[in-house]
Amino acid sequence: MQARYLLIINPDCVLHEDGLRHLRLALESDPQAALAAPRVTDQRGRFEAASCRHLPTPRRALMSLSGLERLAGRWPALGGINVSGAADWTEPRAVDATSGACMLLRRDAWEQVGGFDERYTLHGEDLDLMLRLQQANWSCLFVPAAKATHSQGVSSASRPLWVHREKHRSMARFFKQYQAPHCGWLQRQLVLLGIRLHWLLLWPWKWLRR
Repeated sequence: MQARYLLIINPDCVLHEDGLRHLRLALESDPQAALAAPRVTDQRGRFEAASCRHLPTPRRALMSLSGLERLAGRWPALGGINVSGAADWTEPRAVDATSGACMLLRRDAWEQVGGFDERYTLHGEDLDLMLRLQQANWSCLFVPAAKATHSQGVSSASRPLWVHREKHRSMARFFKQYQAPHCGWLQRQLVLLGIRLHWLLLWPWKWLRR
């Protein structure tokens, strides 16, 4: 007999006691939810914004990268990828996307959408999965009562330049697959140029951290 749920967790992430129970109860309470994910903090206990986020669009990415999303409380049009106030939530909520570091999924929903897209070498496969679940009329839950600690970057510390490259390749793939078809030629070129420039600007810092 196959298990009803699948737990996907990074090797550098630890799910706290009772976390799995909270995730399972959240899914059992919401038959439309395909995925439940915990409140994720770093080793210092700081809330990771990726715990609860909007799916990326060119505009949202620009607001986040530029820092303008900090003004979204006053001007909502400047909202970025991060969800304002999510760190203070106490009850489960349906969100666009959660952290891919730890997720509990319904097996039938996972199989319905075909699981992860293996064309994503590193990063982006979680957002791609969550978008396809949304397209299949499933929802994703952020469950604050379930807690996890993520030692972000530990599992990729040995190859920072490769990780940096693959992360940006995934960003470009996500954009080309889901958003580029709805953009004009000039906008497509500007977004792809922006991704390349972001990779180039951060490359020296990643190189120094080798």
